[in-house]
Amino acid sequence: MTTTGSGRATWTPPDFDLDRVRNFSDCVFAVAITIVVVAFVTPERALTDAGVTHYLLNEWPRYVSYLGAFAVIGYFWMAHHRLFELLVRIDVRGLWLNLVLLSFVVLLPYPMQVLGAYRDDPVSHVLFASAAALIAALYVVLLVYATAGHRLAAPALPESAARILVWRAAVLPLAFGCAAALSFTGQDWPIVGWLVPLALGRLLVARVLGPLPAITEELEDGTVSGAGTPALAWAMRGSGSLTRLLSFSDNVYAFAITLLVLQLKLPKEQLASEADLTAFLTDRVSPDVVGYFLGFAVIGLFWTMHNRHFLLIDRQDPTLRVANLVHLFTIAVLPFSTLVLSTYPVFVAPTVLYALSAALASATLAGVWWYASLRHRLVPPEAPDDELHRLRMRSLVTPIGFLISAPVALASPVVARLVWLVPFGGGLSAGRTRAQ
Repeated sequence: MTTTGSGRATWTPPDFDLDRVRNFSDCVFAVAITIVVVAFVTPERALTDAGVTHYLLNEWPRYVSYLGAFAVIGYFWMAHHRLFELLVRIDVRGLWLNLVLLSFVVLLPYPMQVLGAYRDDPVSHVLFASAAALIAALYVVLLVYATAGHRLAAPALPESAARILVWRAAVLPLAFGCAAALSFTGQDWPIVGWLVPLALGRLLVARVLGPLPAITEELEDGTVSGAGTPALAWAMRGSGSLTRLLSFSDNVYAFAITLLVLQLKLPKEQLASEADLTAFLTDRVSPDVVGYFLGFAVIGLFWTMHNRHFLLIDRQDPTLRVANLVHLFTIAVLPFSTLVLSTYPVFVAPTVLYALSAALASATLAGVWWYASLRHRLVPPEAPDDELHRLRMRSLVTPIGFLISAPVALASPVVARLVWLVPFGGGLSAGRTRAQ
């Protein structure tokens, strides 16, 4: 509401809800970072145990491309996370710039699929690097628009800090552009082709522009806070509640656990009789249903443990965000491991694959908790040391249980699945003990 020169009040439309834009963006990033696993192709049911093993090993280019896509999307999410902590409002232009950015983030899994399927074709590398460069360029545009003249950014952010952030971000599209150009040589340049220019570019920006300046912020009561606080640390001040980190994690868990239902498929051809339908449901769908409930229970167990750990973690830092992102990477892989296991429930290779996938997921989750709780790094100082130590020991039960089941599966896949009761029991008993 503003007042004109004649004294008449005029109505000014409000800005968009910044929290809703953040939550929507986190959801889109979570979907994009999880859906890349859909590109994995499961082996046909007619293979032997040795054939399944051979097939899974030969699919390594898809796994590497998935890792690259996950790393790129995860990097952009963290950059987006930092940017939106600098903002205090969002207008219609900023909203649409963000939507355009998100549209290409969701599109990135397709170039990843092309790269995984045609790794020896330079065009696939060019396509992936170009898509990543475009996303990076759109991020720079959004950053420039938001910080220019403090259009959307907090007034306390110095102009010099905004300029350094823009130049740091501008290095990324140049790095991916170099990777796209080097891909035409026909060599395997996708990693070195953008990591080296990125590192050199960041070093050059640091040498020319210097470090980010400290920020001094004047509070409403006239006092001064934040003196000497680096710009990025100041920008993350609104993340002390872990709201965005937990929201993003919950979205990844939710989408991974929903992907499990995609393994329940109709027959490829129209069945001629009720007997044929009954046989199809018995032979094909029943194992998939069992696998679905197993996958749902395991991912649900990990989400429960993640929830339990973050009840005590009360703040975050860059290392925690990276460690949590690595854990979410392992969660996103579990639907594929579940699908392979439900397709071949009595074979060795699928059982070992699932055991190792679950062990890695639970081990990375334990790593998050160990990092946060050691020396009260990210937990309340009043938390008892003996309780934190006990919970750290408890967090090792689940990964050890799944890891032990992998060699057991070499002798008997059925017995290996019985061993999985150990990590379930360890995870659930820890929750009951804390509740007492």
